[in-house]
Amino acid sequence: MKAICAGVTRQHGNSKKTGKPYDMARVIILQPVEVVANVDFSREGHGYQAVEIDLDAGALPRFASVKFPCELELTTTDRIFMGRIQTVITGYTPSAAQKAAA
Repeated sequence: MKAICAGVTRQHGNSKKTGKPYDMARVIILQPVEVVANVDFSREGHGYQAVEIDLDAGALPRFASVKFPCELELTTTDRIFMGRIQTVITGYTPSAAQKAAA
């Protein structure tokens, strides 16, 4: 999955509400603004919007040397979470432009 990546984040701690621990990592990608026009909803815009995709927390250190923003070929896997199939980023392969710059 080729994407323009703006960064990665990880949040972990204990829920104030339940006291249970949580650990969430995300990749922030930029995608073209999706224009929508129908009877119930419309969205107009230009440029890009930020979208967060789940990241396997164990893969976070791999992104430490990346200079953001950049284009990456993200590697993914699917997992079942709360009864639904969810795509999770597991790493990346640098784009040809990034390899040339290295």
